[in-house]
Amino acid sequence: MNTFVKNQLCLSLLLAPLMFLSGCLPGSDKDQVALGGPAGAKSLDDGSEVLLKIDGRPVITMNSLNTEFDRLLEESPQMRQIFQFYPEAKSNFFQGMVNQEIVDHYVSANGIDSSPQYIQEFENTIKQVKKMLNTKYFSDKHPVQVSDAEVVAFYEDNKNRIPDLMISQGGVQAEGVSFDNEDEANAFLAKVKESKTPLEKVASDAGFTDGYRDFKMVNDKSLPTEPALRTRIMNLTSFPSHEVVKVGDAWWVVKAHSKEEPKYHPLNDELRPQLQEHLKKDKQNKVVLDAIEGYKKDFDIEVNDEPLKAKEDEKASNPLAQIMAQQETAMAQQEAPAKELADAPQQAMQTV
Repeated sequence: MNTFVKNQLCLSLLLAPLMFLSGCLPGSDKDQVALGGPAGAKSLDDGSEVLLKIDGRPVITMNSLNTEFDRLLEESPQMRQIFQFYPEAKSNFFQGMVNQEIVDHYVSANGIDSSPQYIQEFENTIKQVKKMLNTKYFSDKHPVQVSDAEVVAFYEDNKNRIPDLMISQGGVQAEGVSFDNEDEANAFLAKVKESKTPLEKVASDAGFTDGYRDFKMVNDKSLPTEPALRTRIMNLTSFPSHEVVKVGDAWWVVKAHSKEEPKYHPLNDELRPQLQEHLKKDKQNKVVLDAIEGYKKDFDIEVNDEPLKAKEDEKASNPLAQIMAQQETAMAQQEAPAKELADAPQQAMQTV
């Protein structure tokens, strides 16, 4: 498929929903529409050339087409850039308007828009649209600004927590072999010190292949590594080094090769606007919620949420609440050994 055909296909896919719904774009010139014939049928007579008639009545004119097309370009600047390369775009847009007018006429001529179900759905849709518009204009009345200092502070505070800000997590490159007792671990450590071959080879030659593990890059996101062992490896400061570490009932001979600091995407002209927009939305939400709380005091508002509050016994019997409680307990138990070991005296680790 050549580039031209691919571009045409991409454009048609892009325009398809807009074409078919073009007649639904807001702001139609109601002064130019006269009702007549079947319920809801319209007749458009604005003095310009008629492009579409249905049952002898003009419904699309050159002026109405230009108005709708210009509105689309005004509301979607990116479309304007695309359309300048496609002279047939306006013709395609017109075909979309024709399709929509046929759908509208069918629904009207068959009385579908007079059915209770249609009317109810229409009213519900209008209510939702009005709520969205109200929220938009309410937010516009409570504007926010995000300073460059706020962007920088957000970047520094979150660069270790937001994956998209990080190039690599960094950590300590390490491997290890586990043993059931301290004597075996110390004996193996002596062999490792004497040998210049890789740790995995030493473990294989000594018959401890099953206990060998390549930890690769150990950091606080290294989930396969036991929390206590992960903490000890991350706390190493000299490289390369060999350590005997007791974790639970096991003794680990750990060989740490090197440490790599985390790498982050620079706060450049490409990243800065994205963070600024994120902060602006977050700040806007907070300002809006604060404003709502403030208006609760200004208006005569009474809130009674007692009937909606779940009783304590209902909360306890809630299956989802039980699952969440179990997960929280499991996470606390998993993190406890790591914290305990991290805070313990250094005698628990023998540095060689």
